[in-house]
Amino acid sequence: FKTNKVKTMISMFQSCSQLVNLYLNSFQISSLTYMDNMFKECSSLISITLNTNTNSKISSMISAFEGCTALESLDLSVQINANLKMNKLFSKCTTLKNVRLNMYSGNDYYVTDVSEMFYNNYNLETVDMSHFDPSQLENTSYMFYGCKLLKSIKLFNSQYHQTYNLIQMDYMFANCENLTNIDLSKLNTTQVTNMDSLFKNCGSLTNINIYHFRTANVENMRSMFESCTNLKSIVFRYYSYYFTTSNVKYMDNM
Repeated sequence: FKTNKVKTMISMFQSCSQLVNLYLNSFQISSLTYMDNMFKECSSLISITLNTNTNSKISSMISAFEGCTALESLDLSVQINANLKMNKLFSKCTTLKNVRLNMYSGNDYYVTDVSEMFYNNYNLETVDMSHFDPSQLENTSYMFYGCKLLKSIKLFNSQYHQTYNLIQMDYMFANCENLTNIDLSKLNTTQVTNMDSLFKNCGSLTNINIYHFRTANVENMRSMFESCTNLKSIVFRYYSYYFTTSNVKYMDNM
């Protein structure tokens, strides 16, 4: 089964609802660019082995595993050789408990979009993204929205904290009801304009570290900390070029 010249695998296995196990290590994906919806709604899929840690040219994995409601754990390594979109990658994987992501960039290519990446993964308990390079991220909206059992996130390696292109962060951690602590101290938010409902309904959250947040361009902080009923401390720097509300237009229910 030769795949070395294949450029697109969009929706290749989509809605194969009886598919239980997939072993795809023999797939050659050196020419592959699009994996959108590749395994979407494979509702019985329990395990998948896919060798993406190769010299591939993947530029889009949008919704690749969305709706894989039987998938419980995944260890995914991707060598990035093109600017990559990963929005909705694991969206609605409702039984997914553990995810480990290794993203290795080469030749100045990066992940740009992770919006809704874990949307409504309400059984997700741990996420390890410590080897994930976020330096060219533009959108993290709804990234962990509705991850009600999520207790810990290893979020981004400290050497990759220069997120100068990040613009959208709205609802990023909203409804993460069991998350107790979050350290975003390495995140640079210089260009961010929208922080609407960023931590909304994080009822177990006690400490937030946003020490390096720069909010001079933020216009929307609506419901940013709404219903964080156990929040005890927020670490930030109140200087004109760090945490400032000089351009904020919306603070409803903040």
